[in-house]
Amino acid sequence: MGIENSSNNRAVYLALRDKSFYRLREALRFPFANKSLVLRLKKAEELIDLLLHAERYAKLAISRTEINSQEVEFAGFLRALVSSAEVVKVMLLHERVLVGKGKIICDFSGVDEFDMIQSRTLHSDRAEEIIAGIKLLIDKSKAKIHSIQTASKKNFSKGDLDRYKRMYNMS
Repeated sequence: MGIENSSNNRAVYLALRDKSFYRLREALRFPFANKSLVLRLKKAEELIDLLLHAERYAKLAISRTEINSQEVEFAGFLRALVSSAEVVKVMLLHERVLVGKGKIICDFSGVDEFDMIQSRTLHSDRAEEIIAGIKLLIDKSKAKIHSIQTASKKNFSKGDLDRYKRMYNMS
């Protein structure tokens, strides 16, 4: 068995999962709307990266010997959030196309500038609504996630708990 799947690294993987998830929650605390398109795209990419890291380490932390269904569900929850964050990025990329190709689109379709602004606004609003949905899901799941995080560490040896704390504080 390779190092990546070693149960000896479970504490490290859980620390990396938990720290990525903590950073995700912190990133979602700051307003997304009313920022420039460039900054909103960067924020969407940051959310995707944090979610992908949390999901990756959640999967690596799942013990191969005794499958904890709550940890499996947590990894699945993270996967669903990744998909939502990816939709946000797609909406913002499409908004960027509408900004960059607005004249061509207006000329081709016969829409006026007001219609283009409305279309861009709709894309921006949908992205913000999806972000709000992600926040809502995380907020409503906070107690369960905390319970899973606590249960995951319940049977740690002192050495595992030390490794967890060191990695969590380092990452």
